[in-house]
Amino acid sequence: MTDTSTNITIENNNAYFMAMGEGTQVIINAADANKESWSQLESTAEAGSNQLVLQEATGWEVGDVIAIASTDSYDQSEEFTILAISEDGTTITLDGDLEYDHRGETT
Repeated sequence: MTDTSTNITIENNNAYFMAMGEGTQVIINAADANKESWSQLESTAEAGSNQLVLQEATGWEVGDVIAIASTDSYDQSEEFTILAISEDGTTITLDGDLEYDHRGETT
């Protein structure tokens, strides 16, 4: 097995990194960050919607850029900027409409 490790330094607390592929492993070490790096959806976010309902608050803020992972096909991830967050921190309003469904429950 060949080690193809890459070290990346993120200078901005609002930055993110995502990797996909067989055997992919991403380890994130965050210092002085009061934000979760990921969350799970409480319910399915349907194509055409501009809101996500999360299982728990994340510490994300208006203006943060987030990536939403594919759930039906490897090529359906999407990127948005957060426009608003509910008082309890679990409903996120995005700066655009979802192009794809993103499953929030397992079957």
